[in-house]
Amino acid sequence: MAWILLLSVIALVLSWAAYSLFCSPLSAFRGPPLAGLTDVVRSVATARGKIDSVHRKWHKKYGTAVRIGPNTISISDPSLIKTIYATKNAWQKSPMYRPNDVLVGHQRLSNLFNTQDNAWHDKAIKPIRTFWSMSKVLDIEPYIDETLKFLVSKLDQKFVQLGKTCMMDEWLGFFAWDVTANLTFGRHYGFIEQEQDVDNLIVDSTNGLRYFAPISQIPWLDNFLDKNPIHRIGPKPTLTGVMYAFGVVASYQQDLKTSAKPAGSVDHYLDKYISLRETQSEVTVDDNQLVNWLMLNILAGGDTTSAAMRAVVYYLAKNPKNYNKLVAELDSARLPLPAQWKAIYPLTYLDAVIREAIRYCPGIAMVLERVVPTTGLQLPDGRIVPAGTNVGINPGVTSRDPAIFGSDADVFDADRWLRRSGEDEAQFEARFNSMTNVSEFAFGAGSRGCIGKQLARLETYKLIATLYSQYDFRSNWVVDPATGEYSSNVRSPTGIASDPALASYGVQQAEQLGQHLSKVNPPVDLVYSSPFYRCLQTLAPFTNSEASRKAKANDGKVRVIVEPGIGEFYGLARFDHPSPASLDVLNTHFPHLHATPDGPHIVPSMKGESIPQLHDRLAYCMDRIIRAADADPAGPKALLICSHAAAMIAIGRALTGRMPEDEGEQDFKCFTCSFSRFERRSETSTGEVNQGQHAKWNPANADQVPDIGWRDRGVAGGWDCKVNGDCSFLDNGEERGWHFSGDEAFLADPNAFNDANNTKNAKTVEVTSPSTASGSSGVGMKERDMHSRGGKL
Repeated sequence: MAWILLLSVIALVLSWAAYSLFCSPLSAFRGPPLAGLTDVVRSVATARGKIDSVHRKWHKKYGTAVRIGPNTISISDPSLIKTIYATKNAWQKSPMYRPNDVLVGHQRLSNLFNTQDNAWHDKAIKPIRTFWSMSKVLDIEPYIDETLKFLVSKLDQKFVQLGKTCMMDEWLGFFAWDVTANLTFGRHYGFIEQEQDVDNLIVDSTNGLRYFAPISQIPWLDNFLDKNPIHRIGPKPTLTGVMYAFGVVASYQQDLKTSAKPAGSVDHYLDKYISLRETQSEVTVDDNQLVNWLMLNILAGGDTTSAAMRAVVYYLAKNPKNYNKLVAELDSARLPLPAQWKAIYPLTYLDAVIREAIRYCPGIAMVLERVVPTTGLQLPDGRIVPAGTNVGINPGVTSRDPAIFGSDADVFDADRWLRRSGEDEAQFEARFNSMTNVSEFAFGAGSRGCIGKQLARLETYKLIATLYSQYDFRSNWVVDPATGEYSSNVRSPTGIASDPALASYGVQQAEQLGQHLSKVNPPVDLVYSSPFYRCLQTLAPFTNSEASRKAKANDGKVRVIVEPGIGEFYGLARFDHPSPASLDVLNTHFPHLHATPDGPHIVPSMKGESIPQLHDRLAYCMDRIIRAADADPAGPKALLICSHAAAMIAIGRALTGRMPEDEGEQDFKCFTCSFSRFERRSETSTGEVNQGQHAKWNPANADQVPDIGWRDRGVAGGWDCKVNGDCSFLDNGEERGWHFSGDEAFLADPNAFNDANNTKNAKTVEVTSPSTASGSSGVGMKERDMHSRGGKL
């Protein structure tokens, strides 16, 4: 009997599978294997992340209408956005939104975001819709300014003044959540003040999204998980937000009973909603209704807005061309800070950058499902999607449509939002409007679209304009102390995490340094550089200019010798440090590069080195470099060395022979793009030459640096420092001073040195540093000269 039952079940399953795959009205729509049988396929794909990328692949393979579930069709044709998400007679949201319900006791409550009841939604949203127009949103701009000022003061205090690296993704989240609370309740959550995720609100919200995304693809599972009345399994961020809102509403109304709100103060959203009690008759404005309205702010205000902000910062770090154009526009605008909407609204490139970030990385990149009404849906190709089918469009798919955004739709480029060469005004306007209509779908569409779109736009534009007027940004790297793995969110030009390019401000400094180097006397004959990208990029303005000059004068070629021995200092660690890129890779970015003749003088150990070992390494390397120049009677009279902060200080000590007892002594100045000049005291004796030649570094024992006896004498006869860390040729002078203190540390008093300016016509070694110091993680921040850009915050 049991086997008969088993066979019956198998037959039933096979029959259902055959019907679903071959006889169902949706069988005409192709899709990934098994997707027509179970929603598990799309749920698993969603749980893995980057579902928008998966959907793009499916649409590329299966067409504009893809069956992604037994009763679900994904559409990629942007012309159907207006049909599916119509403002009038809106299609009902599918059950995918139900996991966003809140279970209070045994009662399941929907909210304005996820309700499937369009009539209830329209009635509840009507009284507050006017508060979300841009003209009304601007009323609460002072609350955004207040939070922006607080953020900038923290960034200055914690990162800029200390020369430390900032994890911008974290701080953008702090800002987005705090500004949401401030304009909603008139108080901050406390993220910026406490410099942490208060009460794990952000973590809980993130966990909620990670739960909602895959479970929304199989929404009935939520009944057995988070909405299980016996034992709940899953996060409860929505319930946390609801209870928080109830608490704030109760305490605020109690405060209003005991003390009136100050005259002239700006109403926040809770004030606006409470005021409806006097004017609204269609909806009962009790505490439950207040909380339902407030949840619109709480649910979307922090996560999706911070996602847009992070996208802008991330993709600007990856795209120097867009970054530099934005900075140039902001510099020209001379904005009052915090940036005001009236001042930033006309800025076309700021607008282009943010539009491109929202297009390229929409906040919600999932199929926004609707239920096909009784009339059915006829596709442009004539196929019919029957009534009752879940159908929708993923903004992450339509935003990469090459028919709308061009053949480079998969590339981030803010320039696509500008008028092209040869494009008349009418053509540009048509293309711009077409792109806008599709990219705005990132906020949804129709009567169920995001009501807070204008507020999110205001916050993002103000934040980006303020931060990029105030600071320069550069990608930096992270080291996992457990594994020693170096990583970076932004790929460096060489593909090595610890080898980032310069920030826009650093490029400007490098250009000013290049102009200065072209005027030094005696002129530079030969250039040596650390093999890291930022050093070579710092040299590029000078070497490119020299190459052009020499070509015109038929005066030979510029040679930049890449020497590992003057490379970066990483300190000691249990794990291997990264090696720089090969000369072949570097030559794809910079011309004029050559290897050290007969191989590198010395290669730093991948296991790192102590500070004394660093000094010995630089002394040995400089000794070899100088002796190679001495060996050529017609050789160079002036060498230019480009290296890093720690290496520069060690070079100064090696050349002069002066090693202080305190390694952290501030004896040699080291700022971004600073210039030091050393002149030889006397010619080298034969004995010293022999000693230097016999003490040769052995690659087989890379961590053993020969002792050439440089202390108290200096290398190759000894040198005097004639110019110590000069920055007078830089627009903003001395910045980001460094000295040894175990880790890199900011020099609080950059003017605590006395320069010695002397330019005798003798053999010299000129030393300069790259325009951005190395760092440890996140985004390197550098405060810009705001006195020429509208004043300080």
